[in-house]
Amino acid sequence: PPPAAPGRRKARLFGLAKFVLSAALVVWLVQGVDTAALGARLQAASPATLVLAGALELVAILVLAVRWRMVLATLGLVMPYVTALRLSYIGLFINQVLPANVGGDVYRVWHVFRDAGQLMRALMAVALDRLVALVGLALLAVPGIFVMFHLTADRVPVLVLIAMVGSIAAGTSIFLALGSPALRRRVPGLGYLSRVLSWVTEAATLGRAVFLAPGPALKVIGASVIGHGLAVAALLVLAQGLNISLGIGAALALVPPVILVSVMPVSYGGWGLREGAMAIFLGFAGVAPVDAISLSLLF
Repeated sequence: PPPAAPGRRKARLFGLAKFVLSAALVVWLVQGVDTAALGARLQAASPATLVLAGALELVAILVLAVRWRMVLATLGLVMPYVTALRLSYIGLFINQVLPANVGGDVYRVWHVFRDAGQLMRALMAVALDRLVALVGLALLAVPGIFVMFHLTADRVPVLVLIAMVGSIAAGTSIFLALGSPALRRRVPGLGYLSRVLSWVTEAATLGRAVFLAPGPALKVIGASVIGHGLAVAALLVLAQGLNISLGIGAALALVPPVILVSVMPVSYGGWGLREGAMAIFLGFAGVAPVDAISLSLLF
């Protein structure tokens, strides 16, 4: 057979590297804990706990589909809810089983483009959904900043939370500013940069339609906060089922950065990164590493 194209070979090597990194992180974490205690923790989870936590995660996916459908509608793209739910669910599945965390997003973009025939709007319908998810995550973490001041004397997690929220807020603000009418008027006179900047300003203009229209913005960001809140609730249910002491305030403070770390595209489906982040951040709330890792594995 002919040799693989360079791009495909690089993609395979990148996927293999992510798999190796995930496996190495999981092995390293497990070696640092009592595996017998970890196994006992996992076996202690009751079926009712798993069912309830799973139900909360499924409801979160229903909310995710509502959020994405509202983003689509704001961009002038009409999609039945059942279709939005189906594509969202399949996209999440693809992101879990493929090395890259964006395969499901590509799948959704392709379906929207196939039906609407507008590539920029199809791309932004998914990219803005991702951005809305980040903004919702940041808003959910804001109360946690104040909780952390009373939870621990260590200011590292507080600074991490402030940096996370500040970075998301600053990045979103800069992106939306690029869609300002004044900048769009100047783009044609910028020579060779005009085409690239025209794409950027067009994307930012679509972003402003989602974030700066009060009615749609409140609904779509509210749906994002609710979706992440359901994920936090699922983790709290698992913690309760494992007899792990974790308060609501601590969960709101510590789970958002764990979710943020786990979606970084450097490991296979977030494995290893999520467990390490859970052990580090929940440790600030006094949760033992073996408890945090068992909780992460179930989650």
